[in-house]
Amino acid sequence: VIALPSLGLKGPILSEIGHLSSLKTLDLSNNDLTGFVPSDIRFTSLVNLDLRNNKLEGVVPPMLCIKEGVNNNGDTSLSTDFNLVYACDNFMCARGSWSPIGRAALKGEEVDEIHEVGGAGTLQCLPCYDDAAKMYMGRDSCSDVVLGSMHIRMIDIRNAISKTLVALPILVFIVGFSIVIIKRRKTVPIGVDTGYGSGTILPGRKTSRRDLDLTTSGRSLSLASAGEFEDYSDDDWTAADSERGAQRVKEEMIELAPAIHGDKEVI
Repeated sequence: VIALPSLGLKGPILSEIGHLSSLKTLDLSNNDLTGFVPSDIRFTSLVNLDLRNNKLEGVVPPMLCIKEGVNNNGDTSLSTDFNLVYACDNFMCARGSWSPIGRAALKGEEVDEIHEVGGAGTLQCLPCYDDAAKMYMGRDSCSDVVLGSMHIRMIDIRNAISKTLVALPILVFIVGFSIVIIKRRKTVPIGVDTGYGSGTILPGRKTSRRDLDLTTSGRSLSLASAGEFEDYSDDDWTAADSERGAQRVKEEMIELAPAIHGDKEVI
């Protein structure tokens, strides 16, 4: 028996282990072992092999995958499905997959983790896309978030949250800036006001659109002062009056254009 779990061991698994012909248990789980699983392990008398949660790369050697007796591999009394009975996953989950024990287990195995994940039954290696599972075999945990049939990497979720937190202040600034611009545009300077009355525009002082008395209620006063209309109410105003009033406003604007635009010709 060689049982050296969780001791921080580093380096490769020595192929010389294959010379220990009477070795029945090899537990090197939860260390920092690197490299590949040596094929010479098949020459031992292993019954229990646990290499989970290391940094082992590559694949389980094919000749080891057909060795009977290791982790119940090849035991037809536990299953009639030869794809499960003789499987490399019975030794270690391949890269890109995981299980709570770092390998698959057949129905009937005395493994506590099988009961924890849903009762006594076959435990299979499931897909996992986090960085550790992508690089190494025998992973016993996975940080993916499963939504139905979708697997979302936790690192992708963290990156999305980080980008959102960075973009949020920028978005708040843009919205606030837009609100300020909209408020300021409620009064748009279009000329200057002499201060002697509404509608008279000469160089000297800024004015706004509200300073020009062109509203419906002010049309009758402006036109009556020109001697063209009486003081009409809104109810008495007709389409013809509107056309004549519009023409009058246009003429006034043409007359005022030199004061606003200088000597430029206004068409």
